[in-house]
Amino acid sequence: MITLDLHRLCEIKGITHPHAFLTAKGISHRTATTMLNGKGKGLRFAHLEKLCRIYHCMPHELFNYKPAGRGIDPSNDVLSPLRKAPLKTQGLNSLIASLPPDEIIHLSEEIQARYHKPSEPTEDLQPKDP
Repeated sequence: MITLDLHRLCEIKGITHPHAFLTAKGISHRTATTMLNGKGKGLRFAHLEKLCRIYHCMPHELFNYKPAGRGIDPSNDVLSPLRKAPLKTQGLNSLIASLPPDEIIHLSEEIQARYHKPSEPTEDLQPKDP
């Protein structure tokens, strides 16, 4: 069965209050509740797109797959890439909170260096001399 797995994604991203997070991002209370409790029977494409933008992720990262039934050969199952292993680490916020301040600063600098996109060169807006 394919399921929407927002709790896992929230844990990875350090979001401690998933419902409040979703409603603050424009998802209705009712829809957020349905998405988080796993009771929904479907997902609208508009919500799928919105979730991808909210969580800054690809659609496949929102889902988890657990084979429902016998006779499914895992080596031949086209849905197996959707299977997610249980998280083995503590939440990101807890991990960062356990670090000394100088290590947090160093980690922040490493992350900035790795993921910071260089700004686009801007053209000189001053008129050029002929």
